[in-house]
Amino acid sequence: KNAEIVGGSNLGIFGGQSRDASYKNCSASGTVVTGGTDAAGMVGKAAGQFSMENCTADVHVSASKNPGSNMRYGGLVGYAATIGGADLTRDKLTLKNCHTSGTIFNNAYSCNCSAGVIAYVGMPEALISKCSTSLNIVCESTGMDNLHGKLSNTGGIVGTCSPATSCTIENCCSSGSINVWQCSAGIVGRHEKGTLNITNCYSTSDILGYSGLGGIVGQS
Repeated sequence: KNAEIVGGSNLGIFGGQSRDASYKNCSASGTVVTGGTDAAGMVGKAAGQFSMENCTADVHVSASKNPGSNMRYGGLVGYAATIGGADLTRDKLTLKNCHTSGTIFNNAYSCNCSAGVIAYVGMPEALISKCSTSLNIVCESTGMDNLHGKLSNTGGIVGTCSPATSCTIENCCSSGSINVWQCSAGIVGRHEKGTLNITNCYSTSDILGYSGLGGIVGQS
């Protein structure tokens, strides 16, 4: 509890990078301060057959310097995608019955992709079930006249959904506030490719931004 992680890219209280791993009945709390990309409350970057079940994270994630165009900060996981291997089609992300709270805070840099649960989903197949978040995502600059502090592709559950095949989000909810720039919503900020299935999900999040905002999906 009350961990403090400070570094560059691939940061998480439970691990920076994790491949073919399963986490069950885990909890994490503390602060993650990153100077790069792919940071989260539990695991910064995930690959292979990766799953989390009955896990909670109460975290505060922030940037110490400009990470560039790919921010990917999440309450639970930052980035989940195929990063190499003999049989890439077997890769799958599964998140079940997980909850996050805390903050993702950035008001100094122009960044991309953040979420209460997982920032970026790029696995061939993904299932996110019975997950919830009350995490607040804060970016103080929302106007077009300010080039700093812009967050986009931000969601209560998923920031960017870009599976090769399909992503299913079921029985999930978000209640945290989202103060961003564009392409943001209570469940999925941006859907890029593949099939996105959302079932029995809702959001009570307050969303403040400039364009591409939605209650469930920001842009698809």
